[in-house]
Amino acid sequence: MKSPILAQWNFLKSSIRSGKQAHAYLLYGNNVALQEELAGQFLELLHCQYISDVGDPCSKCQICLQVQNSSLPDIRIIAPQSNRDIPIEAIRTLQSYLSLTPHSSMFKTVLIKQAHTMNATTQSAFLKTLEEPRGSTIFLLTSSYPSLLLPTIISRLQRIPVFLFRSTQANEPHPNDLESLSKKSLQSRFLIAEKVSMDTEKLIDQSKEWLAEARQTLLSTLSSRDITLTRRSLRTVLALQEMIFYIQRTNANTRLALEQVMLTL
Repeated sequence: MKSPILAQWNFLKSSIRSGKQAHAYLLYGNNVALQEELAGQFLELLHCQYISDVGDPCSKCQICLQVQNSSLPDIRIIAPQSNRDIPIEAIRTLQSYLSLTPHSSMFKTVLIKQAHTMNATTQSAFLKTLEEPRGSTIFLLTSSYPSLLLPTIISRLQRIPVFLFRSTQANEPHPNDLESLSKKSLQSRFLIAEKVSMDTEKLIDQSKEWLAEARQTLLSTLSSRDITLTRRSLRTVLALQEMIFYIQRTNANTRLALEQVMLTL
């Protein structure tokens, strides 16, 4: 298990060993690969028949191999296809699936990848399923933009952050990090927005770095009890999340979208 998610992994193992696992989990953060790695390991943990003394799945038995190749009958995986929203039909079919007893495990598990790609109607349908689970069911959701999920869904999930922050040397500041940008004039920030927004791919990469930095700042402001700074950091996080989401999924004007973020600094 990679060190960035070791603490989260140990938490999940502890909850299973104590028999106090939640009914539903949300793995959220800025790194989809780490979300999926942790989700895969957790699915093995829930279904493996040969758990080690330290609580790890064996990753070699028939059940674990079925988990790894997504063929275990007791697991249903729902994911967006070709940058489209998760269709409501995928959620509706869960009702009949969850009414069946587990085939070879203690649990039936449902993994919904990038759950924020459910639209409002689909989320409402999922909420009903979440509120009225059938049998021994555990839901596992992943998301890079949890703020796009309904608050009523969020409130029913055990939330587990999965972040990967860029490491930088203290004596090598990045000229366009958020802290430096916040000290520039609005005109200077807009000039930077014009330059960065010319290449959509680079804009998305840069915005993900800014988002990681903004989240780290937000976490630090929560402990400082500086309400003004916390609110500003939260606005920046939400603005960046929204911008990245719409740039990746629509033909949004990248320059105008980035300028909206610059206004929050």
